[in-house]
Amino acid sequence: MERDYLEAAQWYRRVAKQGLPEAHHSLGRAYENGNGVAQDHSEAAEWYRKAAEWYRKAAEQDETDAQYRLADLYRRGDGVAQDDAKAAYWCRKAANWNHDAAQKALSSLEGIADSAGRV
Repeated sequence: MERDYLEAAQWYRRVAKQGLPEAHHSLGRAYENGNGVAQDHSEAAEWYRKAAEWYRKAAEQDETDAQYRLADLYRRGDGVAQDDAKAAYWCRKAANWNHDAAQKALSSLEGIADSAGRV
């Protein structure tokens, strides 16, 4: 099935206006890759930054999915400065709460952060 990126981007924008961080993140990805919108890295960074703000607030309240998503933003450098140590920190917090994806990602993140000497 062919994806309709234009329609997806329109839905992401509608939902993002309601404040849903997953839509902010998805819209950032759409702008990063030029899926359904003109590729625009500045616009992508702005949407990633909005997602990161919410994820950080929720992560600090021990919301495990937000911790994992924030870790991924730090790992990729989306909306925040790329930082393997912070990625490992947030991933570890989610993994400690038995977040499956965080547990799977943690070993590679810790290995990267360890090799950089920042954990």
